Amino acid sequence: MKIIEVNDNKDYSSLKQLRHVSRSSLFKFDIAEILSKHDKVLYLDSDVLILDNLEKLYNINFENNYAVVVKDTLSMTNPTHVKKVSPKIDFYFNTGVMLLNLEKMRKDKISNKLLSFRKNKFNKFMDQDAFNAIFNNDVIYANIKYNFLNAYLNYSTITEIENFYNEKFSSNECELYENAKILHLGGLEKPWSTMMGSLTYIYLKYSKYYSIEITKNIQELINKKMEKINFDKSYYLNKYPHIKKVGMDPIEHYIKYGEKEGKYPNKNAEFNSIRRKINNTIELEKSQNEDSNISFRNNNKNPIKYTTINHPNIVEKLKNKLPPKISVIIPVYNAENYLNKCLDSVINQSLKNFEIICINDGSTDNSLKILKEYANKDKRIKIINQENKGAGAARNKGLNTAKGEYIEFVDSDDWLENNTLDYLYSLAKNKNTDIIMFKLRPWNDKENKFFKRNDYELSALKKYFNHELYSHHEIKEELFNISVSPCNKFYKKDFLDNIHAKFPEGTIFEDNPFFFQVILNFKKLFIIDKYLYNRRVRENSVITSKDERYFGYIPIMNHVIETFKENKVYEEYETKLLNHKISSIKYFAYKNIDEDSYLIIFFLYVLFFFFGIFIYV
Repeated sequence: MKIIEVNDNKDYSSLKQLRHVSRSSLFKFDIAEILSKHDKVLYLDSDVLILDNLEKLYNINFENNYAVVVKDTLSMTNPTHVKKVSPKIDFYFNTGVMLLNLEKMRKDKISNKLLSFRKNKFNKFMDQDAFNAIFNNDVIYANIKYNFLNAYLNYSTITEIENFYNEKFSSNECELYENAKILHLGGLEKPWSTMMGSLTYIYLKYSKYYSIEITKNIQELINKKMEKINFDKSYYLNKYPHIKKVGMDPIEHYIKYGEKEGKYPNKNAEFNSIRRKINNTIELEKSQNEDSNISFRNNNKNPIKYTTINHPNIVEKLKNKLPPKISVIIPVYNAENYLNKCLDSVINQSLKNFEIICINDGSTDNSLKILKEYANKDKRIKIINQENKGAGAARNKGLNTAKGEYIEFVDSDDWLENNTLDYLYSLAKNKNTDIIMFKLRPWNDKENKFFKRNDYELSALKKYFNHELYSHHEIKEELFNISVSPCNKFYKKDFLDNIHAKFPEGTIFEDNPFFFQVILNFKKLFIIDKYLYNRRVRENSVITSKDERYFGYIPIMNHVIETFKENKVYEEYETKLLNHKISSIKYFAYKNIDEDSYLIIFFLYVLFFFFGIFIYV
């Protein structure tokens, strides 16, 4: 990063400020001279969020043009203004994102022309009119994803925007923002100063110290404002009939999900006007006096910057008080050959605010030594030692210890993709989900290559990719064809606590009852077509062994049936459960046991657990 100080040699300060944009924006007129050693530059306003890789944008060939820009809907909504700027231009563009040809700008002395237009011609916007007039169509238009201005949705319908850009967009506001590569937070109101639904939640992940305080405060303010919102229960249920199936109180649904998704609370409501009425205040510290409570809107300052400069002691206290965003739970048993790769993939995540809970389940190799070496270097790692009790008991110990807002389980011989946690946390906050389900990529340790498995590919759920589900009834037909692994699910901790989700202890295949307990109780599930986790399949593991360990699958299936009974859905799934029990035991147990002596014992197990018959041999 390089910071360049510039002087106001052209007396920009004397020019009238237009709208909410400061005079400092005029210095971009001189950018070709300021960056005199560069031939091109990607200019970005300070109120944009980069949500994806920009390499394709930067590599666009525009050597004969002044810039690569994105068309502004002003061409559609206010053509009169566009013609006043210049009757010659075909489309008006937004100057918040511009890939500029500095060499051509210097050659044509564009800086002076821009300033002259700004001083002597019609201008409604601080710098934008000048750029449009002087560049005079000598630009290349990029996809709207490279400068998606949230304000577009205030003045145009989705259909109008689709027709203007000749693009197909999602009707869901959250997904529109999420799919942008550059999200431009234009206008006077900003998501760091005003509650703006999903925009605020996208922005929150960039706040180092205040995200927890802001989120909590926003929820409190929404609750206080509910009476003023004039919530119409009948209208809400008729407008969004799927909410009836969820079984959630409609007001609760609106507060938790509907407000962020842009759903209307009553027939005449305008969502944009509602969210602007909510004036958010950060509670910096209860012990501070009222002056320390910075009003986002009235103070007209960035509260994070203001407090960092003026109250560094509070910042330090808040750093220590903020709970981790995620608890990564890793059960460890004799994994010395794989543990380094696993831990490296976790500690090197792009997201940093999370804890790593490693449960050493009575390892007899060097696993504990490796854990201690990592813990000495990274304070996020917590080690819990216990006698060998199995993965179920280890994961339960991790759940009982976890302080994170979300839970991710990682097995000690597996590894994560680089941005797994950041991606999942951002998506979970944006969607406010109980569970996010994603794809596993299995690695064959013997053959040294990746391969595919239908359940890890979520093949049965393909039609639900990038969709929100509100009940297990929606995936009733696919329920028994989903991977039960806890590692390809990202859980909200409060959700797991509320349904008392625990793993059976002292058995293998413990992930089966846990999976069905959570899948029968979620209120919101989001499924994504993305590989975020790599699973090592190695010799002598449970899933590749062909011995008596598979006997454990028979009683665990009875545990699964009890889970359905406890959740009062057994009769609904009775036939499917019986078919699943028979096919699973046939596939996982009988098919995977090699020795004849084990097969005889397995047959006796089946007699006992299916028919209650016990035979002595």
